[in-house]
Amino acid sequence: MTVKSILSAFIQKLYPLNSSREDGLVYWRECILHALLGVALVLGLVALVPALALAIKEELWGLLVFDICMYLSIVVLVVFRNWSYELRAAGILIVALAIGIWVTISVGPLSGGPAWLFTVAIFSGLLLGLKAALIAVVLNGLSLGLIGWLAFNGHLADGQPFFSSMARAVAAGANFSALNAGAAITVSVLVHGLQETAEKEKASKEIIRKEQARLIEAREDLKNEVEVRKQAEEALRVERDTLDRITRSVGAGLAVISRDYRIVWANDILKKMFGAIEGQPCQKAFNKADEVCSGCGARDVFDNGKEESLHEQTGRDLQGNVVYSQVIATPIRDAKGNVTAALELVIPITERKQAEEERRRLEGQLEQARKMEAIATLAGGIAHQFNNLLSAVSGNIELMKLDDHDRQKYSRYFTPIENSIQRMAKLTGQLLAYARGGKYRVSHVSMIEFVRETLPLVEHALKPTITVETDLPEKVALVTIDVTQMQTVLSGILSNASEAIEKTGHVLISCRDEHITAEQSKETPGLVPGDYVVLSVTDNGKGMDENTRQRIFEPFFSTKFQGRGLEMASVYGIIKNHDGWISVDSKPLRGTTVKIFLPAIRGEAPAIKPVKALNMENSGTILVIEDEEMVLDVTSSMLQNLGYRVLAARSGEEALRIADSHDGQIDVALLDIILPDMGGKEIYPRLLASRPNLRVIVCSGYTLNGPAQEILKQGAQGFIQKPYTMAALSEKLSAIIDLK
Repeated sequence: MTVKSILSAFIQKLYPLNSSREDGLVYWRECILHALLGVALVLGLVALVPALALAIKEELWGLLVFDICMYLSIVVLVVFRNWSYELRAAGILIVALAIGIWVTISVGPLSGGPAWLFTVAIFSGLLLGLKAALIAVVLNGLSLGLIGWLAFNGHLADGQPFFSSMARAVAAGANFSALNAGAAITVSVLVHGLQETAEKEKASKEIIRKEQARLIEAREDLKNEVEVRKQAEEALRVERDTLDRITRSVGAGLAVISRDYRIVWANDILKKMFGAIEGQPCQKAFNKADEVCSGCGARDVFDNGKEESLHEQTGRDLQGNVVYSQVIATPIRDAKGNVTAALELVIPITERKQAEEERRRLEGQLEQARKMEAIATLAGGIAHQFNNLLSAVSGNIELMKLDDHDRQKYSRYFTPIENSIQRMAKLTGQLLAYARGGKYRVSHVSMIEFVRETLPLVEHALKPTITVETDLPEKVALVTIDVTQMQTVLSGILSNASEAIEKTGHVLISCRDEHITAEQSKETPGLVPGDYVVLSVTDNGKGMDENTRQRIFEPFFSTKFQGRGLEMASVYGIIKNHDGWISVDSKPLRGTTVKIFLPAIRGEAPAIKPVKALNMENSGTILVIEDEEMVLDVTSSMLQNLGYRVLAARSGEEALRIADSHDGQIDVALLDIILPDMGGKEIYPRLLASRPNLRVIVCSGYTLNGPAQEILKQGAQGFIQKPYTMAALSEKLSAIIDLK
């Protein structure tokens, strides 16, 4: 064997066994590892021989054993190539670390030992990543610190070069560690970035490869399809009468077009669609047009010499309906090869076109629903913050009313302020309804009774010139609704109807049971199959165009002026939150019909508990957990006026500390669900771990659904909606404390 062949075989051994170049950075890291092992194997042997001679001559038996062990370790890592990459990489790094420590101890820190340690951290990041690099930096620091301690305490051999003072040694070690950490981290981050880039490139190549394979397959399919069509067209030219019978049986049209664009002959399929068209200009017969149609296949055959022209054509049948066809035009030649006419094969594709238009319509509906969801999220956040502010304002008003001295002075201001607060609370309720924030109080209700009881309350939304009629059956299935919210729905729809009726008019309210099938559900995304109670409101107003109809549920949208309000937007949110569906059917000058689909249920209405009177002489300790300072202050004052002792916590951690450290009983905790450091769902079980008998009332500017409902499912005893009055707070606390 030649030196070149031996060297080639040696280099071949350095290539990875379990990866290839396609593996990117993994392959090259293994190549670097094998290169390091190869260099260590060769140069280690060169360094080992004189080292052994020196060790034997100087009787340095420790050095002798160390050198032999280190070299044997390298040999083992080279021989056992089937070991995992991580194990072999860790092995060579441990050998290098051991050499660095040994050299530093034997020769001193001002020798090449620290360079070995520095290199270990760099190669750790290169071969094994950031964690390994940081471990190596820490080991280097510990090793140098230990060696320095040994040196200054006289445990190392005398005569080794070392720093003149401990301060210099510490400074040098700190600088070494900082530089070593910076270099190692830089290399690790660079390698990580290269690895991510390589993986993305590999994934992109795989996508491109699959796409190329798909395109090749599609091209072959297309070629096969074109070939089949050519064969069919050839058969058509040869046997026109036979093809006439065939096309009649398969439902395809066939026509011969002369060079002056007149229909020489047409089969029965085309005659049934377009009437007696033979002898007519083709543009007149198919499109009721005076000029030759754009993209005409016959024109491509006559003017451009095409052997085959494929295009789509839009026309109108005998009834005036739009029909879509795919037309294949081919030349008809005489004995001399001159083109005398064109043969057009007309394939109806109206159903396919209608399906595509329906798909686009459904996609538009989906996009509109996504937009409404995004706006709803914003509305919910605004309502939550607004409710916190309202809690502070309404609470302070109630506290002012308790002050006998100031009450006489300011009593005439309280009523308009409270009325304004109620109107603002209603507005936040509409925002939360639009945001689908939840139902406050639900019950099983007959929509027939609901309409009869609600109509007198909301008829004020209609003009006096409008009459209301009802078409209500004797019985319909029950539904689960929040009556107050559903009254808002009916009021909003009637208000919209009133605006649409300019002078006199009428509104019809009807109700019925309806079953939605799977087929009906496909036509209306969002309306799942099942049994529903359908509430319909129809007016004979001026109606609306399609653009207005699609935007009717947008907040503050109005055809009259900007900022109209949230009525129809909140209607949409409330119905969606009741797992229902709402549709609007309207045409200009033809009125509007709004249909509300609510899931039908079976059950009885729950009993309503009487409201308790306000009790100002309570006792007990209440832990208030609230991050909004104004809300915390006013709630604490309200509780103190009710006779309770108050413990205040502005964060979850503070609440948990109070629960652990308070020397005494805590009767109830008022828990806000959104805190700066953790959520109410996380705080609740930790509170119970400290206080197993603690009663918890969840309070929030949002509604009952969502996070609040989850905490109630975990075992919380009650929920109260911000902003709340002192009476509502007193009633809720009394009910919860009475449970004990």
